[in-house]
Amino acid sequence: DTLGFWNRASVVTTVPAGMAQSSVQAVIYPSFRDHASDPPTTRIIWSRFAVGLSILVWPVVGVLVPSMGVITRVLFGAGWDQSAQMAQWMIASAGVAFVYTLLSAGQESAGLFRQVYPLTSILVVGSTASALLAVASGSWVAVAAGLLLTYVVAHAVQLVRAGRSGFVDLAYILRRYVLVLLASVTIGGFTWGLLRLSSGIGLELVFVVMLLLLTACVSLFTVWRSADLRAVVGMLSHR
Repeated sequence: DTLGFWNRASVVTTVPAGMAQSSVQAVIYPSFRDHASDPPTTRIIWSRFAVGLSILVWPVVGVLVPSMGVITRVLFGAGWDQSAQMAQWMIASAGVAFVYTLLSAGQESAGLFRQVYPLTSILVVGSTASALLAVASGSWVAVAAGLLLTYVVAHAVQLVRAGRSGFVDLAYILRRYVLVLLASVTIGGFTWGLLRLSSGIGLELVFVVMLLLLTACVSLFTVWRSADLRAVVGMLSHR
């Protein structure tokens, strides 16, 4: 039963997130090499790239985490509450993994393989430890929380190593990460409150509210840090 719930949760979280991540990487990877020969320019571009991705992705995650109960009921019907709980952890992990993976691709394009390969060992060790802990405890929460923690640690180590090598401006990224995280948590809390208030009105209204929140947060962050977004858009449009 647990595996069935987990599979359903992955269908609405990690599967679409992975497809989106692969699509974005396929589009912008050819552009990565164009910025590998000028270290000062590379530092600016990749710092803004990481922040721009966080602005685009994490507020969306803030909306989706409290909305998973509604999403699973609409897609699968009643009786999938455990999948909804799993999906909340999964979508949070996917949000961190999205930024981590695309930044790793940038490091590889710049030839910084020694920075990337040790991070893979963190993911392997963290995932294995989470699975073993889940078996020992008999709870899926150990795997879900462990995967989230693993990606957070891997991304933190990634940024520290990239900052020391001059690939990114670590202080610049951290200052903006704090703001984006605070905003994302606030959006998540606001969404949770609206869903509780809207629970008796109908799913249609709930989805309208979700879409409005999503559009509003993306628009606001786009205006707030337009320079960061231009770095991302510039890479997406460069061929």
